[in-house]
Amino acid sequence: MPGSRRRGRGASRAIAALLLLACAALAGSALVAVQRSELALRVLFAEWFVPIAAGLGLAVLVDLAALLLLLARWRAEPPAWRPRLAPRVVAYAMLAAAVAYLIALQPYRSLVAHVCFGLAAGLPGLAALAGEAVLARLPRRLVSVVDLLLFLVCLLGVGGELTLRTVASHSSSPLFARSSESMLDFMARYRLKPGQASPGFPVNSLGHFDVEFGARTPGVPRAATIGDSFSTSVVPHPYHFTTVAERVLGRGEVCNIGIAGMGLNEYLYLLREEALPLQPDVVVIDVFVGNDLIDNLSGNVAPSWLAHWLDRDRLLVLVVPRRVFAVAHDQQGGMRPAAVTAGQAAGEGVDFERLYPWLRDPSKEIPTLTPERFAILERHRAQSACRADAPPEWARIFELLTEMRDLAASRSVPLAVMLIPDEFQVEDPVWEAVTSGPDGEKLDRDLPQRVLGAWLAQQSIPTLDLLPALRAVVPMPDGLRHLYQLRDTHFNARGNEVAGDELAEFLRPWW
Repeated sequence: MPGSRRRGRGASRAIAALLLLACAALAGSALVAVQRSELALRVLFAEWFVPIAAGLGLAVLVDLAALLLLLARWRAEPPAWRPRLAPRVVAYAMLAAAVAYLIALQPYRSLVAHVCFGLAAGLPGLAALAGEAVLARLPRRLVSVVDLLLFLVCLLGVGGELTLRTVASHSSSPLFARSSESMLDFMARYRLKPGQASPGFPVNSLGHFDVEFGARTPGVPRAATIGDSFSTSVVPHPYHFTTVAERVLGRGEVCNIGIAGMGLNEYLYLLREEALPLQPDVVVIDVFVGNDLIDNLSGNVAPSWLAHWLDRDRLLVLVVPRRVFAVAHDQQGGMRPAAVTAGQAAGEGVDFERLYPWLRDPSKEIPTLTPERFAILERHRAQSACRADAPPEWARIFELLTEMRDLAASRSVPLAVMLIPDEFQVEDPVWEAVTSGPDGEKLDRDLPQRVLGAWLAQQSIPTLDLLPALRAVVPMPDGLRHLYQLRDTHFNARGNEVAGDELAEFLRPWW
């Protein structure tokens, strides 16, 4: 027994020495990285650069001093002596660094993360040097309670994240979607399922809001549109702009391809894999002057392993509760009833205006978002798309559109673009609310259409801009045109009718 205790004490001393050495190495490597990237970090941290560099140097010195003291006491102290550095102290220091990074240092940058953890690496050395004296002044019960709470936080944080990731790997729910997922996994989470069909809301076998496409019929014109949630729609299929266009044209079909939450990067995939195989006479890309100019532009870039843990938009233990709260807080009402048979989904024998009274009477619409959430969303989109001093990533947007045009041309299919305006561009009261916020005077309401329209014309890509037609609608007595579902940002039946009429005229040259 005495021999085993001596071996145990020797092992704990060795572990403490190795941990202090590792912490010193981490702080030192961060200090070297700061020196190599001094110019970039001076811009990023400004007046904090010097204190940060000094802090890293101090962290190295503290860890080395603690290591030397430990080695000296190891030789001089009696065999019963144990070092005051348990491995969990290092875990607590790294946890503190991770929490600080997630709260104050987003978005994820590998160099900033290196610096943050380098500074935290000095805490174990400090604990080894002064921890014994500090703990002696504190009540033992308090120390035990704090130690237990910190251990539980580590366990729940790491264990909860691993549990959610395990669940996410076996679930197709958008609740567990992560930006680090592959494009196909991301699309699979948001693609509609045939079992989600409801009266007037069919879902075909490809997961699109439409009837089955089928083989191309010779002599029958066919167009394909590609979009996001404007394609999945909040109105029944007979009222959707693609169906309206089919009725106005009188013959042919407009295949509606779309997945909610997608952007131009995913549209390129849908064009190649699902639209062009339909052998259409033309493909129309529905570019929403909202999140299409903001999100999903970077492509399928694999992040570093550390980004999976330090990017709060990838950390499920933060993302899932936020999404659950958003649904509970923002959602005011639903539009679709429970799933039904295929015949009902296709609209057979369904009195839509009785079932959905809001179709013809906008005053009966059920809002989707709270007023506060709607205002935040519209202001964010306007700030992201309509500022000349902080424009969208036009170069990447043009690159993706060029890839789409060239891909379609390789199959001898012309590519066209339909520009769908955001609600703040159409409804004057919404625009007034948007510009009443910070930097409202810097917003140019029509900037996205001007930039996109000029570039598309230069590239000889046929373009349908819906903004003039939507603005031409006479406002109702309350001052609103009521072309978008109430606090939802998507076309209602009135908006879809205008868009469908315009799309039909736009498609006539190919009919």
